[in-house]
Order: sequence, then C-alpha cells, then structure tokens
Amino acid sequence: RSGPTPFRFTIDRSAYPSFRESQIRSTSDILDAELVYLYYDGEIVDSVTPALGPTTGGTSAAIRGRNFLDLPSLACKVGAAVVPGTFRSSELVVCDIPPSSEVFGTDEGFSDGRHLASTRITVSNNGIDWHEEQSATFSYYREPRLVSLHPSVVPPEGGTVVQIHFEGDLVEGHDEVMVQLGEMIVPANVSRQVILFETPVLPVGSVAAVRIALNSIDFSADALELYVKDTPVLYEVLPPIGPA
Repeated sequence: RSGPTPFRFTIDRSAYPSFRESQIRSTSDILDAELVYLYYDGEIVDSVTPALGPTTGGTSAAIRGRNFLDLPSLACKVGAAVVPGTFRSSELVVCDIPPSSEVFGTDEGFSDGRHLASTRITVSNNGIDWHEEQSATFSYYREPRLVSLHPSVVPPEGGTVVQIHFEGDLVEGHDEVMVQLGEMIVPANVSRQVILFETPVLPVGSVAAVRIALNSIDFSADALELYVKDTPVLYEVLPPIGPA
C-alpha cells in the first residue's frame, strides 16, 4: 500500500492548558497536526555488487532490488550493523560496507578456518523495519600480504606475464581480481597462491606501484614496485668461442 494517510493526535485539554483555542482546528478534542503517515511496498533486495570486500570495510556496494524510496531514513543493514543508504533510483541504493569487526565482533566471522565470512544485506526505507527474507549475501575476505614480483623488471612494450607472490588466505576462485599499475588497471588470474597478470605498454624508465583488488574495486594498501627498463640489445660476444 502507498499514499499519504492523515495522522491525528487526540489531546487532553486539561493536561495542556497552554494550548490556545486558535491552535485547535475543530470544536472536538482532535488536534490536526498536519502530519502524514506513508505506507509503502516492502523493500526487495535482489543482488549486491561487489559481493566481496576486505575486512577493513569501506567497499561502496551497489544494492539492486525494488521499492526503494528517496527518504532521509533510507538505510542498509549489514549483519547487525546499520549504515546510511544513498538513493540512486527505486531499484538502486548504494552504501559503504562497515568493517567486519562491527558485523561479527572480535573473530571477524572467520571461525573454523573459513576463508570468507558471509553475512546478509537488507535495505529499509524507514531505517526501522527490516525484511531479512528479502536480502542478499555479502562476504568479507582478509587481504593477503604481497611478498614479491617475478619478474620485477619488464620491458616497456608490454606483454610480459608477471607473477605476484603473496602470503595469506587462499583466494583461488575469485573471478574479479584486478591489478593496478600506477594509473592503469588490468585483469588478473589466481593459480596456486600466485596472481598472474600481463603488463600493458608502460613508459620506459618508470616505476609502477602494483596493487591488487580481489573484488575488482578495493585495491590493497600493500604495494610492490615494478621497474620498466629498455630491453637489452646484444651486438657482439667476445670472445666468440671458449672451452667446453
């Protein structure tokens, strides 16, 4: 149901002697407060993008569904944590994901050796009524620590496959891994605790800070340096022969 409904208060005049007769809009004991109460169709959440984010929080999540309203009270609930929602349309709300410690507490939801800690996201137009059955799943991950690049020196023309070695939880299965090289972003793959990416064309003599994002948008605070050098050119080998 939707549409404004008149909302009136019954006033006990004896309890409020300061009320002037001009403030009362009828000869009865009904005070017309000129307020409305809005009924709306229940919020439905279909999906959240990205569906993964780091435990530090801050992921800007796009929540898609139906029946969202542009109200100051619009909010998102991530597990037990409530955060403000930003209205984009009746089918799209954006919210910033809180840190996992605010959702799960001290264990951050990673008990029993799990690599992902999952929770539910719901949306409320009035910030009070939540429909848990109309929700989507969001999962936290611990960011791995970047250890080294192999190779760490590449030619400027691009096309070099670089391995990023790291320590931390297994991230195999993430299908939205991206690598940031300075201002550039390229896709990557995960294989046996190694992240692989192919270098684009890079300025010779530059040093690119390499960061990863397991959900395609939240790049790691950790960074490794990739050096771009001209490919050596061999003109002559002296002596041309030697003992076997």
